[in-house]
Amino acid sequence: MPPLFPFGDMPPLGGPLQPKHRKRKDAIAAVGANDGDDEIGGGNDDDDESAKRAPAAIAFVSGAAAGLADTVVNYPPYCLHYRKQLGQVLSPRANPRIYWPRELYRGVGAYACIVPVTCISDGATHYLRDAHAVGPFASSFASGMLAALVVQAPTSNVIVAQNDHSLSARAAIRRLWRADGARRFYTGLAPMLGREGLYASAVFWGEGEAAARYPAAHARTHGVSSAALSGSVATALSQPLDTLATAMQRTASRSVAASARAMYAEGGLARFYYGVAYRGYAIVAGVFVMQHVSAATKNALS
Repeated sequence: MPPLFPFGDMPPLGGPLQPKHRKRKDAIAAVGANDGDDEIGGGNDDDDESAKRAPAAIAFVSGAAAGLADTVVNYPPYCLHYRKQLGQVLSPRANPRIYWPRELYRGVGAYACIVPVTCISDGATHYLRDAHAVGPFASSFASGMLAALVVQAPTSNVIVAQNDHSLSARAAIRRLWRADGARRFYTGLAPMLGREGLYASAVFWGEGEAAARYPAAHARTHGVSSAALSGSVATALSQPLDTLATAMQRTASRSVAASARAMYAEGGLARFYYGVAYRGYAIVAGVFVMQHVSAATKNALS
């Protein structure tokens, strides 16, 4: 689930014309260097003087708030995407209760890990950029991998076990532990590290692209375009790794290459995009919700 990179300063209206690649480069640099404006999609000169960059502590809190909002709103499509990857038939005829709230929110307790995930991702990104002057793309990729290592990998295994065997969270944890101890919770770690790193970088890139195309006066357009662009690119890049991780977690496979070959033999390249529609919707909606909640939280705490 993705880290957040709230909007920074946007290009002013009426400025001198610049080459398209120059505007894009400047906008991406602005996103990486400035956080915490009073309004989503823009700020003013007074804001630039008082809050150029949100402190890491505020970033941790805003990331947690954004993750909580995403958990409540977007878990059902994530649940359906897991079930599609697990080969389940998403039809009321085959499973009359598939769309009941209890089924749609099965595993939501483990999915709530997105709260510490976004907390770690947002806070780590700020820390790396501020304290160690790490580049924006490198810090985004690193923070995504850190979140996957610390939280995302174990909880993803729990969610897969719950939805594959219709278990409670406690029963799924016991099942995984009895299978291979703590090691079992990190099945599929390699593709998950790549998935989260690509996702974080794509979200950051999409925000910069939207900043280059839509100035501060079009804050609403900027917010929608940023979520759509970031979410679409993040889904396209990370979906194959996400499907591969789910397949490894289901079969307890330790070999990335063997799992990838088995998936390709089963359904070709299309097999790597099972559940992409559900996950794509959840990511686009999630980016939109989390960016707005994160920005509002930072404004309240700054």
